[in-house]
Amino acid sequence: MGTAKTWGVVAVVVLLAAIGVFAFRYSEIAGKKPHTVTLHWDASSQATSYNVYRRTEGGKFEKIGSSPTPSYEDTPVPAGSIFYYGVTTVQGGQESEISKVIRVEVPKD
Repeated sequence: MGTAKTWGVVAVVVLLAAIGVFAFRYSEIAGKKPHTVTLHWDASSQATSYNVYRRTEGGKFEKIGSSPTPSYEDTPVPAGSIFYYGVTTVQGGQESEISKVIRVEVPKD
């Protein structure tokens, strides 16, 4: 079994004058192919769901999925890639701004 790598960053998201704090965790199991990026963050008590966004260096954020829980798995992702992820909260049909961003380097094969 591979070795898990974990990085973290804290972000603040403002939604309808409420503040939610996200603590991101990213894990990549070394040697696991295809590569998978698993994101976890602290739940917001006011969120009904979360939208997950990804971009490359210099690119624009694109929505890659939604989750009713504070986690998301992005798979497959190419080896050697660098991605930036952000999360928004959704409440009553309103979406917050993208959270502070986490940078993820996918291991090279």
